[in-house]
Amino acid sequence: MCSQSPADVTLADIACRAELGPYYIYRFFGTRLDLLIEVSDLLAAQAGKSLQHKISDNDLDFAQLLEFCRSVCFHRIQLLQHLTAQGVPAARFQKGNRLIFTGISQFFKNSGISTARALSNGAITLALVHAEISLLPTFDLEKEELNDLISLFAAM
Repeated sequence: MCSQSPADVTLADIACRAELGPYYIYRFFGTRLDLLIEVSDLLAAQAGKSLQHKISDNDLDFAQLLEFCRSVCFHRIQLLQHLTAQGVPAARFQKGNRLIFTGISQFFKNSGISTARALSNGAITLALVHAEISLLPTFDLEKEELNDLISLFAAM
């Protein structure tokens, strides 16, 4: 179901995949929208914990951090775009976004740079990943051109 757009996922699909009757989904989540909000929160929490674990084990270089961000952010950005289009306030997702941002910034802070620079690098990393996921098709940039920009950033 990860390959489907959030707009295409039905409660029946979710119930079938979970091997549950649809009434269980309605009982615990109420609506499809409530379930998708919960999935978004879960994605952010898992990403934050995974980042903390990988960073504390010094088991991550910049290329791996970037790939991790791409994989996590791809699904989360699609989901958040769908949810905000459905009227869910973007502010609802600040806590989850902060978890991911804090983990990414901690990666840079561990490299010995100042806190301000680490926060800046975290924001830039997320912006680059977001641009790749959401905006690349509209910028008429080739993936290699964006990778060149990311490489320039990583060398700073």
